[in-house]
Amino acid sequence: MIARVTKSNPFQADGLAKIAWRSGADPDKVNWDELQGADLSYDEKVEKLEKMTGSSAKTEKEYALAEDQWLEDQADRRRYRESVEA
Repeated sequence: MIARVTKSNPFQADGLAKIAWRSGADPDKVNWDELQGADLSYDEKVEKLEKMTGSSAKTEKEYALAEDQWLEDQADRRRYRESVEA
C-alpha cells in the first residue's frame, strides 16, 4: 500500500515504513497521501516523513551515503586492478 500511494518502489516503501516505525508512529496511521507524487525524490519523501513524525533518519541517510561510497571505492579498486593487469 505504501509503495502504491507514495509512488515509490518496494524497497523505498519499506524504508519509509521503518522510519515511521522507529519514530514511534504506527505505519498504518501515517498519512501517506502527503508523500504522494512521483516527482518527489526519496530524500524529499524522507524529509517530509521526518517532519510529519518528528523524527530524524539522518543515521539511515548517513548509512546509505557510506554504502554508496564503499561501492564506488570497490569499483575504483576493480578498475585499478584491471588497468594494472592489462
